[in-house]
Amino acid sequence: MCIELKIIKYGDGQAISIEKKAMEELNLEIGDILNIETRGREIILTKEDNLTFEE
Repeated sequence: MCIELKIIKYGDGQAISIEKKAMEELNLEIGDILNIETRGREIILTKEDNLTFEE
């Protein structure tokens, strides 16, 4: 799957905009925490597991 993301201005900083369809396909929700890793010119985003002590 190849998804294009757009870097946008957000206040004094920048943000990455993810389309709703991509959010649904990736099972992402507003407020999820993503970890970022770089490998050369690649950026890898992974969803952080939101586990609680009860899980």
